[in-house]
Amino acid sequence: MLKKLAALYALTSTACASWQTQGGPPARAIEQSASKGEEMIRVEVNSGKRWEIYAATLVGDSIIGRNTPKTIPKAERIAVATSEVKSISRHKFSAGRTILATLAITVAVVALVGSAGSSSSSSSSSSSCASASVSPSAPTGA
Repeated sequence: MLKKLAALYALTSTACASWQTQGGPPARAIEQSASKGEEMIRVEVNSGKRWEIYAATLVGDSIIGRNTPKTIPKAERIAVATSEVKSISRHKFSAGRTILATLAITVAVVALVGSAGSSSSSSSSSSSCASASVSPSAPTGA
């Protein structure tokens, strides 16, 4: 049972977040992510190229950050001009996806437990039916 609960937790925790596009000017999105500490943002530029930027800050007319978290020593600096920014997305909690995933997984677990229980009871009932149809006192064709 503990393994099932651990699997349920693992599956639902992956649905808790999603990329959400931030509206408004890039400066506001950068300020919001900077206020939350070491957060990654996804910046898409007009050419269609996408950058995932850690610890993004706004310096002049550019978004500046790293391509990896602080814990990884070989980080490269990334700078993107705000005039080229098409959209900025943040990885945020998604209540709707979490609820949907929890319901789907719960239904699947109930269905699996129900089918496992019915298959074991049907096999035992079919064996008892077969033994009930053979009567030991029935005369044999002699």
